[in-house]
Amino acid sequence: MIKIFIKNSYILYLITKETNFALKIIKKELKNSVFFYFDYLFFKKLIKKKLISVFVVKKKNKVSAIISVVIPENFLMLKYNIFLFFLCNPHKLILNIFSILKNSLRDSSSFFNNKYLHLLHLVIFKNYFKNISLKKKDEIINIFFKKILKFFNAKTLFLCYEIGNIKAKKFYKRNNFLVHDHNNNTIFLKKKFR
Repeated sequence: MIKIFIKNSYILYLITKETNFALKIIKKELKNSVFFYFDYLFFKKLIKKKLISVFVVKKKNKVSAIISVVIPENFLMLKYNIFLFFLCNPHKLILNIFSILKNSLRDSSSFFNNKYLHLLHLVIFKNYFKNISLKKKDEIINIFFKKILKFFNAKTLFLCYEIGNIKAKKFYKRNNFLVHDHNNNTIFLKKKFR
């Protein structure tokens, strides 16, 4: 792990090795993500090829949050690798065809330049933030967003979530993310950080 930043005893790391725990968390907490169907070898390959970047927030050596991102120029290559994964694992495709198709139709029609960073996953374990106010917790997560954006020399965070995801809706609304687009059951948001 590479230490990026410390705020209020929370430490932001970029993980490059020992990535299994991150996928395990994503699969457990975000069952609607296409990453739910991936195995550890494929996930590790995506990180090794730098198609995605995975950050972990820790407090007292406990995982408090997981944040994964992709830069715009890697987005098509990521989708191509995902396509190859299902081509090589047709049983996963056949068994989960409707969920996978639903995920693949979540594209926005917008084009983004390298000032944007696409947020793939955000998992926050609120029990590791329970001794601080909601406002303080959001402030810490937003500071880490800023540090991740700076790491990639980007200014704007772009993401999407399903309409039924009430937790995501509340978090992003509370933190002033703006609705950018919508497609079927998906809301696309963005926020520029200074």
